[in-house]
Amino acid sequence: MMTERKNIFSNGDIWAILFLLACMLIGGAIMIYQKHNRNQPPELIIETVGEADFPQQTSMQPVTASAASRSLKININSAPADSFELLSGIGPVYAERIVKYRQNIGYFQSLEQLMDVRGIGQRTFDKIKNYLTLE
Repeated sequence: MMTERKNIFSNGDIWAILFLLACMLIGGAIMIYQKHNRNQPPELIIETVGEADFPQQTSMQPVTASAASRSLKININSAPADSFELLSGIGPVYAERIVKYRQNIGYFQSLEQLMDVRGIGQRTFDKIKNYLTLE
């Protein structure tokens, strides 16, 4: 006597299970990729003038006179907030204020106008002015 074996899952169920397994594998691969690429800083828009002879930086540290040559220039009329954070004395809050000021008031007419942004005073401006451009 032979008994016929019935499948627990229909063909549609099997395809649904395979689809969910594939999604889990892809999601796991994405998580592993992101985990191993967290050490890379976000892509920044920085304009350079002349040769880029400043040393390679492996971490996101503020730019100081000893860390980079004077050829590093950030265009205050087009740079994203992340670019401003590279400057000494400018953190995420001030960087966002600069971008919001530019969006609300319009393009900067002079570098000194940057001091109109709340929190950026003469001392901070003096530290970063050599790294800024209006071009």
